[in-house]
Amino acid sequence: MNNLEYELIKKLLKERHLEHLDCEYLKCRKYKFVINVLDMEEWKNEKFKPLLTSTIWNYNINKIKKILSLPYWKEEKFKPLLTPNIWHKSSSEIEEILSLPYWEEEKFKPLLTSSIWHKSLSEINEILSLPYWKEEKFEPLLTSSIWFSSSKRIKDVLSLPYWKEDKFKPLLTPTIWHKSPCEIKETLDLPYWKEDKYLHLLTSSIWLSNIKKIKEILSLPYWKDIKYEHLLTSSIWSLSAKHITELIELFKSLNIEDYLTPSVLHKSAKQLKALMLYCQDNRISVIDNGKLNSIFSYPLGALKKAYGIDIKLLMKEYERVLK
Repeated sequence: MNNLEYELIKKLLKERHLEHLDCEYLKCRKYKFVINVLDMEEWKNEKFKPLLTSTIWNYNINKIKKILSLPYWKEEKFKPLLTPNIWHKSSSEIEEILSLPYWEEEKFKPLLTSSIWHKSLSEINEILSLPYWKEEKFEPLLTSSIWFSSSKRIKDVLSLPYWKEDKFKPLLTPTIWHKSPCEIKETLDLPYWKEDKYLHLLTSSIWLSNIKKIKEILSLPYWKDIKYEHLLTSSIWSLSAKHITELIELFKSLNIEDYLTPSVLHKSAKQLKALMLYCQDNRISVIDNGKLNSIFSYPLGALKKAYGIDIKLLMKEYERVLK
């Protein structure tokens, strides 16, 4: 394509609001080819418009037409697959994938997302033919994130013996794919799960923590004391053992550890200490009607609005004490 032709194409793209198709590779294509692609009748159909990205210039017009003419696009369930990722597949492979019998079953339909194009036909077949999908407990794992795992890894996870125990079944959620079979095994082998007080921590959020962090949290000495057991909620996995220790020790130093709540446990120790010093200097009771003063539960923005307290200014005021 010469410079004049390229300028004409740029003008045409602007008129059709397709400026995003302009790229270096476009300049390497023949003028007639580009015009033929842009004038295809298929683009009048809204469902095909997401495919109009600059990657389209990597393919010949026959391939484009062949893919868009597949009859499967008349079915609503296949429309989420119409994304630029599709151009990485041949029309024959696309057709074979879409003709798989699994898509007739409701449980497999959530897998019909563009990430499926990361897998080959053989891998898709291998994953969907696994016998574990016949068991209802494994169905929640059938989400698009599965396509980022290999069939071997999926099989290794699903074949772990822990899933025979009811206490571990809540962990069968898509976030499990963030972990390797070895990490899952190491987590579920921890001795803490033999104690009832820890069982409600077995939720999908545990997979967002690593084994080192899980061990550090569960090995804290505070859990041996019944007064702290109410702090053991699934949201604890978003904290570090160091943070939990700082908060508990702060409340213990003031002899108010009985008033520590799971929500307060998520707050900054320095910010809470600054608030406590503010209460002390302004003769505000930290404990109000047998509970921790609601001032400690407010989000920072609401705290300023409700009490006129700017936590940043407060921390600056007590900077020396907070060090």
